Amino acid sequence: MFGEKLISVIVVFGVGTALVVGFSFPALTTRGGLGTSQEIVEEVVGKERSHCQAFGDGADCACYAQTAGYIMSHEGPEVQGFQYADRKDLARNQAASDC
Repeated sequence: MFGEKLISVIVVFGVGTALVVGFSFPALTTRGGLGTSQEIVEEVVGKERSHCQAFGDGADCACYAQTAGYIMSHEGPEVQGFQYADRKDLARNQAASDC
């Protein structure tokens, strides 16, 4: 009888402690906005199409511009404490390999 109450108290205390500790840490992501206005996307896609036409070496510039423009114009969540590749280099390398 006494053992069951002690176990219940320990479980409640453990769960409460876990909740307090869990909510005391900052969120892993610093930015959460995934969306971007259509005007910004179109502007970036246009710039990337011009870049492809100037330096594309026969690449499919429509595909290149859409892929690179999407990556560069959409902000994703970032995890604190990590370094990320330059967004422009990442977008252009991904577009070049996909198209």
